Amino acid sequence: MLLNAMKWLSLPLLLAAAAFSRFAGTYELRVDLVMCMVALIAVALAVWKKEFAWGGGMLAIAVVFSPFGLAAKIFALFGLAVATVVAILVITWRMHAPRVSGPAL
Repeated sequence: MLLNAMKWLSLPLLLAAAAFSRFAGTYELRVDLVMCMVALIAVALAVWKKEFAWGGGMLAIAVVFSPFGLAAKIFALFGLAVATVVAILVITWRMHAPRVSGPAL
């Protein structure tokens, strides 16, 4: 119950913090690092509970709030998208691949 409440509260809190992180002034980097760490903790909890959609969403939030430059964030999100597509293709291919039980002559 507590983990479910934390999961649903983390999204609005992270989005609200994102709206106000620009007003942090000299502490903006620290605020972004804290939000990135919270999102990574949420990713770990989502993977532990096998809720991979929530984990992927929180991973995207962690990339957005990372202290890297804009180009690195774009390439990281692009890499995440490519990895997701490849994983879906592999899973789909394994579901429809013919089963070979022995050598075909």
